[in-house]
Amino acid sequence: MAQHTTGTSGRSGDASGGDSAHDGPDHGDELENRVLAGRYRIVNVVSAGANTIIADAYDSGGDRPVTFKIVQPELAESDEFRRDFRRAAEMASALAHPNIAAVLDWGEVDLGDQSTVFWVVEYLGGGSLRDLFDRGRLLESSQALVVGLEACRALDAAHQRGIAHTELTPSKLVFGADRRLRIIDFGMAELLGRHAWTEPATVATHVARYAAPEQALGLSVTDKTDVYALTLALLEAVTGSVPFAADSTVATLAARVDKLMPVSADLGSLAAVLERAGRPDPEDRSSAAEFGRALVQAAGRLPRPEPIPIVAAGLFETFGMEQPAAAADTESGESPTVPPADTATPADTATPADSADTATPADDPDNATPADTAPPGPVLAPVLAPGVVPPPPPTPPTDVVPPPPSAADTVPTPPATEASEPASDEPSEPTAPADAGPLPTTDMSAAPGAEPLIILTDTADIASPDQVEPADHDEPGDAAEGAAPGDLDESSDGAAPSGSGAVAPPLDEPAATTESAAVEVTAQSPAALAATTTLPTTGMSDTSGAPTEQMPATPLAPPSGGRRRRRRRGDLYDDERPQRRTGAIVALSLFVLVGLAAVAFAAFWLLRTKTYEVPDLVGVDEAVALNEISGNGWEIIIDTERSDEQPVVGAVIRTFPAAGAELDEGAEFRLFVSEGPLFRVLPDVAGLRSDEAQAQLEALQLSSFVDGDVFDEEVPPDIVVSWVVRGDASKVAGDEVLPGTTVAMTVSKGPAPRIVPNVVGGTLDEAIAAAAAVQLNVTSAEAFSDDVPVGIVISQDVGAATELPRDGTFQVTVSKGRDLITLPELEGLNFTAAQQALTDAGFTIGSLLGTTEGVFQSISIDTEPIGDLYPRGTAVDLIFL
Repeated sequence: MAQHTTGTSGRSGDASGGDSAHDGPDHGDELENRVLAGRYRIVNVVSAGANTIIADAYDSGGDRPVTFKIVQPELAESDEFRRDFRRAAEMASALAHPNIAAVLDWGEVDLGDQSTVFWVVEYLGGGSLRDLFDRGRLLESSQALVVGLEACRALDAAHQRGIAHTELTPSKLVFGADRRLRIIDFGMAELLGRHAWTEPATVATHVARYAAPEQALGLSVTDKTDVYALTLALLEAVTGSVPFAADSTVATLAARVDKLMPVSADLGSLAAVLERAGRPDPEDRSSAAEFGRALVQAAGRLPRPEPIPIVAAGLFETFGMEQPAAAADTESGESPTVPPADTATPADTATPADSADTATPADDPDNATPADTAPPGPVLAPVLAPGVVPPPPPTPPTDVVPPPPSAADTVPTPPATEASEPASDEPSEPTAPADAGPLPTTDMSAAPGAEPLIILTDTADIASPDQVEPADHDEPGDAAEGAAPGDLDESSDGAAPSGSGAVAPPLDEPAATTESAAVEVTAQSPAALAATTTLPTTGMSDTSGAPTEQMPATPLAPPSGGRRRRRRRGDLYDDERPQRRTGAIVALSLFVLVGLAAVAFAAFWLLRTKTYEVPDLVGVDEAVALNEISGNGWEIIIDTERSDEQPVVGAVIRTFPAAGAELDEGAEFRLFVSEGPLFRVLPDVAGLRSDEAQAQLEALQLSSFVDGDVFDEEVPPDIVVSWVVRGDASKVAGDEVLPGTTVAMTVSKGPAPRIVPNVVGGTLDEAIAAAAAVQLNVTSAEAFSDDVPVGIVISQDVGAATELPRDGTFQVTVSKGRDLITLPELEGLNFTAAQQALTDAGFTIGSLLGTTEGVFQSISIDTEPIGDLYPRGTAVDLIFL
């Protein structure tokens, strides 16, 4: 069974989830003129997208136009989706706020042989922000501020309930015929886009353009995700382009990660507000409430906005659609009953769709409930934001009756109910309904340039000619002011006199006035418009009724039904003392004094030189710094210099005055911006050891490396022979370079190695000379050689052609010739002694002839002697007999 909630009628201008063409069956033609859910006649199918079918419909149960949204059947097949849809619909219908499109109904419906789900939204005839862009229209900064402020109200209301939109695009920012902004598809946008965001690359590009960096990274979304998306939409509204937009989804999402929002200082006071709201880190980003308060503060420094050029409604004009504050019927003389714009029945009091014909729509004058009809009472005036001084009440001439407001720019107040009590001599306090709700947002459709004003024109206070009584000139104060002082005195309720600007209660009280009263609301400046809004303040409650900053005490107008009648002098008895109007004089005097004080304070506030505290901008990028101080009215002078403390080009080094100082508007403010780090003077590192050279360059924040080594006959090993700046060989010692410059060094390997010459076969002198020729040294040793003559080099310890360091040494062996020995004397020796003598002399024992016990006889040597000498090792045969 469909669930139903009541809300303001209107039209939604965008299809949630309708991002691309639908590949399934086309139900558009078969839907027109069909009655769905027993009460909704489809008038026109607006679009059929991948996720939803959007149609204009007429609600016979509520006698109003609506927007009928149907989920494509293939998406609603699972029970899990339908459970999630029901939760989203219940959540959305509970969001009753003037800037959130009301969800009126939801349930199940059959499309052909398939079942799906639907929801019904109030009809909004003003088109979306995307419609404005498609028509080639952009907004001024002050108009964008108005849109942003109303969007912040809606977002803050949703975020306080823990609800984030997650897909806030210009198509979701829709205007009603009353020019008031609504955000559509809370809950539904997240549900229908949930599957796509599981893989960000599959998200439609036109949706990705308004995504936050955390969505691009696949992180969890927060309420500040909506703030980032709103910032992008407002920037597009003013500049015509979306920051970080690219040709593909992947490129579009990647372009915004860790990037500051590019906001031009040409946006004035709006620039710094948007820069903070669009920061890449959600922790640094404004919340919706902070965003809204910052817009309020920026409004005073922007020009008055022109009316926003909404798309005119035309499809449902036959249904009698009017703005929420419709003009009175001039033919019948009756004033319509107008409910508060944001009144909606909570979800917990919803009635089923099939019994919806008993429901009373909030905008149906014929079936209006008591809560929809405000009793007579005072006209409401805006509540001023903290720090904004209210202007003094206007004082029109007493002989001029203000002209009646037109239907285009007036907001009529409800007529008195039938239960109103007749006039009496004593004033009574008007009773406000328990659930009248706040006033609608101030109408911005009036002509620009008019002063912000709320005028009360009460025909009950304008006397007819036969009711005018002569002024009593016998009593003090009557002659100067006519009957007004007496009226003030006798009514004793502080109401403004006829024709004056009405003093009104705050936005928290319901609107109420006499049957013939009308409120004329002219176009306001952004500051005045912002002043009509009080963003929620956490933790503030006041049940005492005492005035607060958000709830100022305001005198009430006299009750409907007449005023206390003045008694004529002739009505007094002769012995009764005439009543003096001292109270009226005192009240009027106090009123004048208060007015003069207010004017003086307003003049002081407006004419004083504003002073601003210098923010801490050190280390901030120049563009960001200029955005932050753009609204302070300072004369900004930018000096550039180099700094090691702020080496990044474009970063603020310091300011003058420094952070924390107070500086008047129009004063000179100097920014010192970095051109980069200080230059370094190149040292000459030639002749230093390589490690010493690298340490010296590192101290100057210069990098270095050994590019190569060479042999050098003069420079010792590991000493820098030469160096060059990488990328600029023209740089020499003494030139300036930036930190991080690289120096390539060439290091000596010492003298080149020498090739050892071959000196074998030569004399020692020849060997020494050959070694000296290549700067080598020779040492020598001697050895006997049977083959090499005396004095000739037999060998060398380092082979020829081997490399030796310069001044290296190698050894040669020089021949001493053959090794000859002398034959010892053996006469008289026994065998043992003879054997020992020959061995000691260098001979070897050959054979023994005879016996070892015998006596030495002779020796036998086969080798020919050289003179008396024999070669060492010659064998000797012994004979002992």
